[in-house]
Amino acid sequence: MIDARRMEVYNAVFSSHLKLINPVEATVVDEDSFGNFLANHPVYFAGDGAAKCAQVLAHHGHARFLSDFNPSARWVATLSERHFKDSVFTDIAYFEPYYLKDFIAGIPRIKGLT
Repeated sequence: MIDARRMEVYNAVFSSHLKLINPVEATVVDEDSFGNFLANHPVYFAGDGAAKCAQVLAHHGHARFLSDFNPSARWVATLSERHFKDSVFTDIAYFEPYYLKDFIAGIPRIKGLT
């Protein structure tokens, strides 16, 4: 879970076996956020966005917050090695990163020009 602006986080939901349950999305955190998951079993919140969720969801009995979780690039080493062995490569000349939300440029506000 990654902290975004205001009360928004970028998140994905995985099972305890790391199976993707809910793909990456932007979520505005409120008392009903993740309710469909929290209703039935414990949900672990990790990453710098977890603190934002803790402010709103701490009262929920199934919400667990991992404060000592520090993501690291070394965790993708195994995945990278597997791709290398399987000759799964990406041509970076044609690679387009996935941006969760479209960029919308605002009107620049420069002091002294208005």
